[in-house]
Order: sequence, then structure tokens, then C-alpha cells
Amino acid sequence: MGEKIDIRKYIDIEDLQKLQNSFSALAEVEMHISDEEGSFITQPVNMCDFCKFTRVSRIGSQRCRDCDKEGAKKAFVDGKAVSYTCHAGLTDFAVPLIMEDCHVGCLAGGQVRIGALDEEKIRNTAKDINVNPEMYLALARKTPEISPEKLEKIIDFANDITDSISKMAMHQLNLERANIEIESAAKMKADFLANMSHEIRTPMNGVIGMTDLSLREDLPPQAREYLNQIKVSGKTLLTLLNDILDFSKIESGKMDIIMDEYEPLSLLADVTTLSSTRLDGKPLEIIVDEDINMPAKLMGDKVRVKQILINIISNAIKFTKEGRVLISYGFDKKSEDEIILKVSVNDTGIGITKENQEKLFKSFSQVDSKRDRSIEGTGLGLAICKQLLELLGGEIKVESEFGKGSTFSFAIPHKIVDKTPGVKLQAPERFFVINAIENEYVKEQLNKDLKKLSVGVMESSNAGLFEMKNATHIFVENNVSLDSIQKMTQINDNIKIVVVAPFDSQTEYHHKNVSVMRKPLFALNLCEKLDAKETQKNTESDYEDRPFTAPDAKVLIVDDNIINITVAEGLMEPLNMQIDTAYSGKEALSKVEKTKYDLIFMDHMMPEMDGVEATRLIRWFNRDYAHIPIIALTANVAAGTKEMFLREGMDDFVPKPIEVKVIYSKIRKWLPKEKVILGEVTPKANEGGATAGVQSGGAPFGNGYGNSGTAKSAGMASGGSSAGKKDILKIRELDIDKALSLLGSEELLYFVLSDYYKDIDKKVKKINDSINNMDIKTFTVEAHSLKSASRQIGADGLSEIAAKLETAGNAYDVEYIMENYQEMVKQYEALKEVLAPYFTGDGSGPSKAVMAGAGNTVQAGNSVQTNALSQAQSVIEPTVLKRLLDEMVTATENLDMDRMNLVASNIHLTCEDTFIDSQAKELMEAADNIDVDCCVKIVNEIRKMAGI
Repeated sequence: MGEKIDIRKYIDIEDLQKLQNSFSALAEVEMHISDEEGSFITQPVNMCDFCKFTRVSRIGSQRCRDCDKEGAKKAFVDGKAVSYTCHAGLTDFAVPLIMEDCHVGCLAGGQVRIGALDEEKIRNTAKDINVNPEMYLALARKTPEISPEKLEKIIDFANDITDSISKMAMHQLNLERANIEIESAAKMKADFLANMSHEIRTPMNGVIGMTDLSLREDLPPQAREYLNQIKVSGKTLLTLLNDILDFSKIESGKMDIIMDEYEPLSLLADVTTLSSTRLDGKPLEIIVDEDINMPAKLMGDKVRVKQILINIISNAIKFTKEGRVLISYGFDKKSEDEIILKVSVNDTGIGITKENQEKLFKSFSQVDSKRDRSIEGTGLGLAICKQLLELLGGEIKVESEFGKGSTFSFAIPHKIVDKTPGVKLQAPERFFVINAIENEYVKEQLNKDLKKLSVGVMESSNAGLFEMKNATHIFVENNVSLDSIQKMTQINDNIKIVVVAPFDSQTEYHHKNVSVMRKPLFALNLCEKLDAKETQKNTESDYEDRPFTAPDAKVLIVDDNIINITVAEGLMEPLNMQIDTAYSGKEALSKVEKTKYDLIFMDHMMPEMDGVEATRLIRWFNRDYAHIPIIALTANVAAGTKEMFLREGMDDFVPKPIEVKVIYSKIRKWLPKEKVILGEVTPKANEGGATAGVQSGGAPFGNGYGNSGTAKSAGMASGGSSAGKKDILKIRELDIDKALSLLGSEELLYFVLSDYYKDIDKKVKKINDSINNMDIKTFTVEAHSLKSASRQIGADGLSEIAAKLETAGNAYDVEYIMENYQEMVKQYEALKEVLAPYFTGDGSGPSKAVMAGAGNTVQAGNSVQTNALSQAQSVIEPTVLKRLLDEMVTATENLDMDRMNLVASNIHLTCEDTFIDSQAKELMEAADNIDVDCCVKIVNEIRKMAGI
């Protein structure tokens, strides 16, 4: 007998699981792989409901484990495949896995019956394990029955599979033995990096998260600028952290280089501004000398270039106590379409000896660290920079004189995307500047930059010169007194005084001709200060926070829950995208065959076909969708969730309850850039005179996205609806504040509550039916759906109960479900009574006056048609009615009877007490009678009557 071997070390468990699953599907029996003790290595597949129910019982579960162990032991002792009868009377089999004469595991399965059931034994077993005998017997009758001959063939096939698995494992074992020292070293490094990741990421996520929350508040401009820099700094630190943690990848040549378009001067602006935050009060100036003819856009890995810049500049600041750090940023033209980006960072710091220069680019090595123990670091920074530059096709050099400073320079080849000069000032002859800066470093560079821009400049140590009469701007330092500034403005009423202040200065002036310019100065922000209309400066942080629309973008939202559909549509509507919806994976497959979407949001848990399966099928059968982003919508955000989705072919995920900030971020990230229109959004008039699109003020995260103004938030019709909406904000059974924080507007919450209320009866019926049919899978999906929908409206208590029942469903804990599901249904139905006054004819809710704009017209094509809606007792919102009618047509095409009934009911509520009330009632009757042709006919009638 050889050494004890753990087969899990030598076979990829995912591959093993796939192999097992395929065999199980072919043989149509339960299958799992266990270790030598009989404990599961893989997840069992095709386990029958009878066995799942047995394992829910503590006694039954223990007996099943004992059976698994006895089966594995018998196979090991016999050295071959065996079949046996389990404690509950079913037939199982076990086939040993052998490596070097050592039993390492077992391929086991079965859970079938051969011949008739012994019903009396099953009842007795149920009593022994404390489960309901009749329920246990009902499940036993559903177990698959096979012939002895078929079982024998399955076992023969299993023998061949275990032989192949053993050979693959032995191959890996031999490789491990040949490389054991390398593997050990790699593991130690991985453990170190994983620990570092956990320790640093946790506080950094807190810093960035709290900064985002702070930016939502109404803040002074200076405070907002500080917070933005904290945010930029946090993101940069996380980027650096990722690279440090991936150092092993760099060493092994596995670090990915991602080429993309970027603006080199904007990147420089971000880096230098960020670097200023690290001065810590030192008498030190950051001076930037950039080539204004730098191409506006380059193709390169901007993340890596930024990382290298930050690292080298940070080192210069760290080792320089006073003087200046000069950043030179230029290029050499290599060809018509390519340049060499050339950067040097020169400091007046402590310098580096010749012998220590040789240590600079070695991992975990710091030069002469004993000289100044206040300077900390890992010694990885420059080593990473060097290797990244090599990956980018560049190189790095250092020149230094001990005690006098150092110069680090690097060069990287880039493709040119836009040859236009990065900085250009229109009609520079219009400007004449007096340079009254006292700091020699700043004064010298300001003169140099102004001359680059072809702007006239004169130095002056006296701010009251006569030449001021001819000047357009005067640059002074922030130590100039207010009296001096007032005298300057008296000499020349039109002169613009620019006060140059440190980055963290609180200096402010309340005079129309006086402004503050914070260091570091460079040509790009000089242009902005001289003539802002002629200059564009879009830093990375500015870009991320700017509002946008995407009117040409086609987006599909897939979710079986109407609440989630309503929320997602409502949150996305200000972006003016072309939004389509599907209520199942099957319907999504149908839609992608007809339409090319730019982005798909896919619910994870849906009945019949879940989001993962739908994603696979979309990718497999539609070549056009091989690279279309599919983003999971899920209420499950446990560790490893994102990785699971990525592994299954999705690109990202949005957690439920859906938050406006999160979903906007994902849309911005994944939509094709050419379909995103940046800038302030002009509010779009709705048919009723309300607005949609991005509003000013009250933005969810301080960037112009509106809290209201969607088509759903177009206001209230005449009648008591407005009061009803306000009353909803006082419902004590719901956490309305939390719901509003998720949805962003009262109007959207009102519609979500309406859909939630209308769906209660249907959902309760599905829950009860799944229990009556012992359909635990469907019950679990319904509990999952109720969990997220309830959390979205602030029904946290109900959401928690549903979450526990969902967990029980996933664990197939039938007893817990049977004991607790009624409490969930009870609370769910109680919410119907709570919401009824707002959404029925008995109260002041929208059933008597549907939320709509107060106007009396509807948009049809490019013309505005006045129609009979203006004469109706209540006003119908055309956008809402059109969406419902479209959903009705989709439901009829898919013969989705439940959806037909639900949508018909919503249409009836929407049209109640209007001139099309009778048609809406007929539609409900037709849906109840499953008369598809009649439904389609009535829908067309309503479209014609409503002019939509």
C-alpha cells in the first residue's frame, strides 16, 4: 500500500464534475464522486426527490452517509465495482478509484429501484427517520425504475471512466513530484499576497465607499474637490494594490497588457494633481513641463502608464525634503502613426550612490534603508515599473548624484489615434500676462509655458507696474494681501488676477476679476484659465461622473419578476435607451434572434431556464452575441458569486435590490463608447407635459442624474391620486426611506408598489401550487423572487423570511419549508391589505386616476394628436399603456397564460373609468378563456382607440 493520496489535488474538480454530470445524464441515474471515506468530492447530480427528502432528516442523513461509506468500503475490499441495497431500499453502486495500489476515492451512484416497492418498509423507514410517511411514500413512487441488465451496463461504463480518471490523476501526481519545490515557493507567495489583499482592500473599500456617500451631499466646491481627489487616490491605490498582488504574474510573463485609447495630457493632469496630495506640507514644488504638441489621443495601456508615473513621482517626493520635482513629458516622432512617449522625473532630493543604483530595480530591495527609517516601502515599486515597461516595449534609466538628486526617465512606444495637438490656445495674441510669482521654480516654468502658447509675458516683482494697464492677466502668489489685489483692479478694471495657491489651500476671493489657480501649473490648465471656452480638459474622474444618454443603444432586461422589470426600466429611463424586456430565458432567446442588443441584463434565478443556462444558449446559438455584454441581475452576492458568473459566460453582475448608482456605472462601463453621449441632458417632454431625462439637482451621486423625471414619474392625473402618493410615504409596514434610497424617486416607487400589489395573488398561487406538487425547485425560485422584490419596496421582514426559505430550498430542507412557508404567505397577503387602499377603487390611488402628465395629447410618430383621452374621466399615460399592450402581445406569442392574465389585469386597472374601460374588461375575459386570437384583436382595438 502506497502513501495516502488526495485525488482532489490531481484532478480539476470542475472537470471532474462535468465528466460526472455528463455520465449521469447519459445513464439517467444519480451520480457522485467520494473520497476514500465515502464523503462527497463532487456535488451529487440527478439525486431523486426521495433521497433528498431522506437527507433532510438528521437520522436519515446519517444513514445515507453510512450507506455511502459502506458501499465505498465494500468496493475497496473487493477491488472492483459492487452494487448494493441502501437502508431505504433503493439500489446503489460503487466503483473504486485506485492510484499506485492506493484506494483514493469512489465513483458512486444509483438511487434506482429494481422491481416493485416495498411500501411497508418505506413507511417504517419514514417513522424511523421522523418524516411524514405518506409524503415519503409519494416521493418513493417517483424514483426511477431500471432493469438489472441496464444497471450492469452502467457499472461497466463506470469502470472505464474510473480507469481514465486514475490515469489523469497519476500524470498530475508525477508532475507534482517533479516540481515540488517550485510549487511550495509559489504557494508561500500566493498566501502572502492573499493576506495582503485582505488587509489593504478592506479599509480602502471603506474609504472609497464613504467618499462616494459624502459626494452626494451639498458641499462647497473646495470640499468637493478634496473628496474627488480622495476618490481618485483610492482608486489609484487599489490599482496599485492589484499590480503588487499580481507581482508573480509579472514575473511569469502572465500580466495582461490592455491597449485602449487615452488622452496623455489628461492622464498627466490626473497624476500631477494626485501627486500634490502627497507633499504633506514640505517646502517642495511639483513642476510640470509638457510638450503642448503631444498628440491628443494615443493607443496604449493607460493604467500601466499611470501606475509607472505615480510610482516614480511618489518616490521622488518621498526622498526630496525641499526644492522641486520636475516632470518632463514629451515625445519623439517615430513615424506618421507612432511616437515614443518620453518622460523624466528630476528631483533635488538625497540622491543615490553608484552601488545602490544597482539595487534599484530588484524585488523587495530598498537602497540604504538605514539612512532614513521614516521612509517606508516594500521595495517592489521600481521592480514592477521596470518589468511593466519591458512588457510595454519600453525601458527605464536612472542618473543620480549622491546628495544632489536623481533623474528617472523612461520611454514607451505608442500608436497615434488623434494627431491633433493636445493643447492649443486660439488667438494667443489676445493675451498679455504679468508674471509676479515669487517662487523661482514656479516663475520659471510659468514663463516657459506661456511662451510655448505664444502668449506675451513680462516678469515683475512689483504688482503695481504701469504695464498692468496693457495686461489681460496677472499671476500672483496667495501671500499677496487683499489690499494689493484691490489696487491692481483699480489700475485696470478689466485685468484678471490669478492667485496661484498650493493644492490644499483654502484661499478664496469674492471678486469678479479674481480667481484661484491651484498648483501644479502646466500648459493645459493655463489655457483653461486664460480662456476656458477654447480648452477642453476631461480628466478620468471628470469623465466617470459626467451625465450621459444613449438613445441609439438597445438594451434587453430579462427577469421573471415584474417588480424587477419595473425597477430596472424606471431607473434606466432617463438615459433614453431603447429598452426591451423578456419575462423568461426562453423569451430572451426568441428576442435575441430578432434584435441585435448592445447590452443584456439577465436575471439569475428564473423558473424552467435560469439566467446562466439562457446565457450559454445565447452565446452558443447566436454568433453575433459572442462578445455582447451580458450582466447578471442577482440577489445572491456571496463570495465567489462574480467569479461564478464570469466562469459561466457572463461579463459582470448587478446585485439586487438594484441601486441607481450601480446600474448606471455598469451601463457606462459596458455600452459601446460610440453609443454614449456625454454632457448635460436636455429634459425630454412627456406627452403630459412632464419631463424625463437627466434633471439638475438632487442627483443620486452628485453628477446630474435625476431623481425623477422618467416617463413613469410624469406627475399625477386629476382626482385624488396626488394625495394617495403622499400617503404611501407614511406606510408604517414598509421602510419607505430605504426603498426611496434604492429607487431614487417617489414616482418610481409608486409604480413599483403598484406592480408589487397587482402580482400578489398570482405569486401566492404559484407558491401554494409548488408546495402542493412538492416542486421544491419552483418554490425556491419563487422565494428568491419574493426576497428581492420585497427588499426593493422596503418590506425587509418579509424579505428575510423569503431568504431563509430560499436557503432551505437550495438545501432541499423540505421539513423547514413545510413548517415556515405559511408564515411567508401570511405576511405576503397581509401586504395586499396594506396596499389595497392605494391601488383599488376604494381609495385615492391610481386605479381611479392613473399616474400621467396633466396634458391631453399623445405623441404619435412625429406628430402630436389630440384625441378622446382628453375627454375621459381619468387620464391614461400613453407610455405605460403602450408598454402593457406590447407585453400582452409578447405573452400571446409565447402562449404564456399566467403572463396574459397578469398583464390583462394591469391593463384593466390602467384603463378603469376611461372610454376604453369596456375593451379592457373584454381583454381580461379573453385572457381568462385563453382565447389568444381574441386577445390580439382587442389589443389592436385599444391601440387604435388610444392613438398609440
